[in-house]
Amino acid sequence: MARPEACKESSGYEKVRRTSARLCKPNLRIKDFLINQGREWNHSVLERLFPTEERRKIELIRPCGNGYWVQFNIINKSNSREELTQPSLDSLYQLARHIARDGDCLRCGQVGETVNHVLFQRPFARLVWALSPIPAPPEDVMGNSLYSNTDHALNIKKAYPRDEVKSEMVPWLLWRLWKCRNELLFNGKEYEAMSILRKAREDADEWERRKQVNLSVEGNKRVTHPISTSQAKPWKLPPTNWLKCNSDGAWHKDRLNSGVGWLCRDGEGRLLCAGASVVTGLESSIRTEAEALQWADESMARFRYDKIIFESDSLSLVKMLNEEEEVWPMLLPVIEAICQALKQISSVEVRFYPRGGNKAANRIAKETFTFVSNVSKLYSVVPEWLIFQVESDKSCMVKKLVN
Repeated sequence: MARPEACKESSGYEKVRRTSARLCKPNLRIKDFLINQGREWNHSVLERLFPTEERRKIELIRPCGNGYWVQFNIINKSNSREELTQPSLDSLYQLARHIARDGDCLRCGQVGETVNHVLFQRPFARLVWALSPIPAPPEDVMGNSLYSNTDHALNIKKAYPRDEVKSEMVPWLLWRLWKCRNELLFNGKEYEAMSILRKAREDADEWERRKQVNLSVEGNKRVTHPISTSQAKPWKLPPTNWLKCNSDGAWHKDRLNSGVGWLCRDGEGRLLCAGASVVTGLESSIRTEAEALQWADESMARFRYDKIIFESDSLSLVKMLNEEEEVWPMLLPVIEAICQALKQISSVEVRFYPRGGNKAANRIAKETFTFVSNVSKLYSVVPEWLIFQVESDKSCMVKKLVN
């Protein structure tokens, strides 16, 4: 079918519009020509609706998951360039903010994508924060305020001054979450949560190395930084044919419930079993630590494991169990229960180890704050929210063996 003479003198978009008007419904939109969530052209539809020359022009435009982006940034731009008397800041604003024109989240589909949604609230971001070593806020979930969420994340070290919190990872987690969003929008690439965590840790480590190098150059001498006891002692593998069981408790004076957790690993760092539970009515942190150790050694005795090293980061509790310190009266019942369970294991040791080597048990204990019931949980495989810490412990041991 020959095209009308008027089409030959019109712009490229006018040709497409007039041609498609004869063949399509008048309310057909650009997104109707796209497939695979807007990332690819539907070539069969284009062949059916447009002449070869116009179809080729359309196919040269790279879809990015948003048909309106093509409409406003490619087609309209070519038509209105000569009509502008001064530069428009609209495209620059969109480029700087990287917010899609239609305002929807490409990953979860929520209408009205915001910075707070991308960094904290959408399911993928919540999974990343849950798997990270950053404690959740008191409400257990990130709120609707970008400012309060950012304040919590950037000041996490102040809220948990005595805990081993990887606060240096926070800026890099935020950066990686935003970059992941842009990769999906502009390149159609998706990443797993563990990949985001790994990259954020690498970024933080690289940043620290660069700072040390810069300080060394400025001072023209080797720069050494004091290392805390907990940082200097990461988790260690048990001896051959032995198992290691770490336990910990999470207690806060303003909470009605406390959390206890433990995990048992073999000589290669593989998890054999773990437990997490919510307990009520505990009046102190050391009582919570004792409850965690009691549940751990009773479980090991019930599973008939042998040759076990129990580790706790409560020095006073370990000294009482090893008869190096007088037992506190309030702990007498639980200490007796622990000793009874230990007698059922033929080869056993109870050791103190700093928090740096007890992070996995601490992570389990704090995870209980997100439980909706007081039902105890046992794990025979590593839960998703614990994978990061277990793998970190293993990687520390691998680096130490290599060095």
